[in-house]
Amino acid sequence: MEQFKTCGKCQQYSRSLLRCKLGKVNPRTKKNTKSAMEYGGISYICTWSKWKMAVAEGLLKEHKQNIKEEIT
Repeated sequence: MEQFKTCGKCQQYSRSLLRCKLGKVNPRTKKNTKSAMEYGGISYICTWSKWKMAVAEGLLKEHKQNIKEEIT
């Protein structure tokens, strides 16, 4: 089972700035993760995100299907 962290427990989180030092986000929901990933790409999402890989796989599947439909 994969491990997930909240921002406050991460070493890259700046308590004084109240954000990630690397500029990443860790959305709380799958829907928000999808929106953030559509906006900034997969690298915009924190490595410790609970939903990162599931959403990335779903978006890749959608993209492949859209390309397949355009070809036919």
